[in-house]
Amino acid sequence: MSAIKKIPRAGVSERIGPVRVSFMIEPDLLERARNAAYALRVLDPPPTLARLLEDGARHEVERLERKHHKGRPFPARKGALRPGRRVGGTG
Repeated sequence: MSAIKKIPRAGVSERIGPVRVSFMIEPDLLERARNAAYALRVLDPPPTLARLLEDGARHEVERLERKHHKGRPFPARKGALRPGRRVGGTG
């Protein structure tokens, strides 16, 4: 279990536990993450691909909060995020 304290966020579901997300990732980064999870499977507990990506996202969001918002969480969204490009899309 992670020792990282979870900070409640306004506008976030009170659901307990992970949620499924779907997004595009560069193939080389995905392969590097898979290779890391595979190589480190001897650790106790072994890292999962999901945990590696979650920890990386947490680290980056916390860095951005420190850099751009005095270390505080960004305010809750007031609307939906713009969707990214569709798979196979041109823009």
